[in-house]
Amino acid sequence: MEQSETKMAAPIILVHSPVSSDAISWSEDNRIAIATPKCVIIFSLQCDPTEQNSNFVFHKSIIKPHAEILELDVGIAIDFEALNDEERRNCLVRSLLIDRTLSPPASTNSNENYDRISRNSFKLVRWSPAGTREFDSVLLACLALDHRLTVNKRTSKTGNMTMVVDLSLLLSKLLPQRGFAHINEEPRPDLPAEPSLETKCVEFKRRVYMLAAVAMDWSGTFRPAPGLDRACGLSQDETWELEKESFRLLAVAMKSGHVAIWKFRLHLGSEADISLYNAFDSGYQWPVSLAWCREPPLQTTSQSTKAWLAVGDIQGCISVWSIQEENETTSPTFTKCLDVWVDQDLISVSHMAWTNIAHKEESSSIATLVVTKGPYLMVFLVDLGSGTVVRSAHNSGKNPILSTSLCVFGSMVLTNSSFGETHRTVIDWTKSDGVLETDVMESSDANCKSSGITISPHGVYIAKPVMHRISRRSPYPRTLNISTVGNMETAVAELLDCQEDLSEKTDLLEFLRQNFVNTGDGLPQELESVADGESAVEASSGKGGAHSYTLRLRRYLLLMKMNKVGGGTDKDAEGEKESDIQRIEGELRELHVLTALQFWQQMSAKKVGDNATAHTTTLLLMADWLSTSSKSSDEPIRSLVTEVYKSNPHETEVGKRETCDLCGEIVAFTSAVSDACPNGHGWSRCQLSLQLCQTTAKSRECLYCSAMALSAQNQSDSAWLRRILRQCCLLCASMFV
Repeated sequence: MEQSETKMAAPIILVHSPVSSDAISWSEDNRIAIATPKCVIIFSLQCDPTEQNSNFVFHKSIIKPHAEILELDVGIAIDFEALNDEERRNCLVRSLLIDRTLSPPASTNSNENYDRISRNSFKLVRWSPAGTREFDSVLLACLALDHRLTVNKRTSKTGNMTMVVDLSLLLSKLLPQRGFAHINEEPRPDLPAEPSLETKCVEFKRRVYMLAAVAMDWSGTFRPAPGLDRACGLSQDETWELEKESFRLLAVAMKSGHVAIWKFRLHLGSEADISLYNAFDSGYQWPVSLAWCREPPLQTTSQSTKAWLAVGDIQGCISVWSIQEENETTSPTFTKCLDVWVDQDLISVSHMAWTNIAHKEESSSIATLVVTKGPYLMVFLVDLGSGTVVRSAHNSGKNPILSTSLCVFGSMVLTNSSFGETHRTVIDWTKSDGVLETDVMESSDANCKSSGITISPHGVYIAKPVMHRISRRSPYPRTLNISTVGNMETAVAELLDCQEDLSEKTDLLEFLRQNFVNTGDGLPQELESVADGESAVEASSGKGGAHSYTLRLRRYLLLMKMNKVGGGTDKDAEGEKESDIQRIEGELRELHVLTALQFWQQMSAKKVGDNATAHTTTLLLMADWLSTSSKSSDEPIRSLVTEVYKSNPHETEVGKRETCDLCGEIVAFTSAVSDACPNGHGWSRCQLSLQLCQTTAKSRECLYCSAMALSAQNQSDSAWLRRILRQCCLLCASMFV
């Protein structure tokens, strides 16, 4: 087994040590969440092309644990302290007394020790998929040691989070209404008036276990049309309307053996958009690991929805369940379609993940299930359509350590031990023998404790929280270690592919920036030609947006080159780069304004309310700006500007459409970025509507640059303006929050 080389950046100091051995998760929008005793720490990766330091730049935020310990009220009270000696010697009672879920330890003063683990300490975090590019829809599920499961959402540019729902409390309200039975189960009969202690203990355990969450996993996004995407030929209106019906599922394993499925609308406005989709009994004593199959894509049509979920048991069994929903009026059905591993070998399934790997027998229903069980790494090539295991493999002798964490990227599998040893395994189903090839990325260290491993969305970086036990200091030093596993050739190829927006490639851009700052070798030739304007990114088959993607990528590369340390010796060259950047920003804004006004031409006048002042102001501001652009003499643009002025007669003068909220003076339109009134009150302009973001307007910030945008929620009188304000940042294609 060979040792491979990885490059590690400067460690990031952590305030608290994680509780569990799998306490870290990396989101699709490049946020890292770490579960610790006192909070969930969130690092939002910021890739600033003007940054000259080679270290990572993160916005840091936290989620505090719930102030109260979760007490599961199941309608049965057993006072364990009041039991006499004979009752305590009962085998059933003794099993309850040593169960931390049924008889939790008394709370202690958390101030006695800075890192003391309390019952409400976080132990597990999982990010949902992004789901859409139109707005910030990524959710974070957080599970605590007291089995409280909450879901949180970002509320600001700096990454601050707020709780949207407490699923534990929601379930504790639903189950008593159904006699502590799930949707597809018959309610249990009521307890007798004076039940025996054994009867009370059995029912008490059953009810508490039904409310005790132990693991969770997010599905992909279910859409009402297969392959729904704004680049698939659908108009923005059609995309938005279809996405209103899109949703994701959160599977939650309960200690009772049930798996509860929660449904989250993509447009999550309130708790009303969250519901208990269904639940099923896995038939296992205690399911401890769940994994949704996101590849192949979820099968969703207007008539039915189908997906697959792998369930792993504490005794070692693994099964795959298919979920079928004919339509929204009928309850979904859950069917065990495959037993992947039936031997109860008492080796608990610790982690599972699905991946899609090209294979000579490739079909739309083939996927690979990766499983860790104790010291074993196992892979199964599964045909989900027929419900069969095509092939399987495992590496028993090459991974003698206990794998405590797992992450997968394509054919690459990364496993990690509690002592920090990291193995990389490559799956190759084309081989008749030796399907798995393993090498050691990082050796074990008895003086450190690792609490999980995760990989960035494009497989460039891996992150591990580590506690070092190399000194007598208390608390021990804790760090987040980030290592590079990607290579420049792959990164360049992905950056030159416009299927994803540039804002979705933050890890790739940061990899490029750090390489540019550290090596001094300049940009790779392919990207250098893009920066110089000699080449452009080509559109993929059936996809659009290549021109705007090229402009954004070129702008980023020019900013990076212009701000390199020691690169400012040639003032003429720097001035030329700055002029190029301004021209690119102007062209992106021009594309946006033209698209917005052309969309306005297509819309019916009935969609504009009688009091749509902001609608008219935006139209006039866009026409004013377009009339001064470099292409204002072009006939199509000139006629478009004329049509706007004719359709929206206004008493204000050109370039003087707005007044200051503070003093009432006219604010002249001199810049698309910001303007000020004669009294010096300055305001940023909305990048999407060109209106001033003043004190009375609810504004949002771009996640990656300083651009501002007004909120679409306040524009109820204009469907056109709402559509404009739902778009992403013009310069970096990021969302506004």
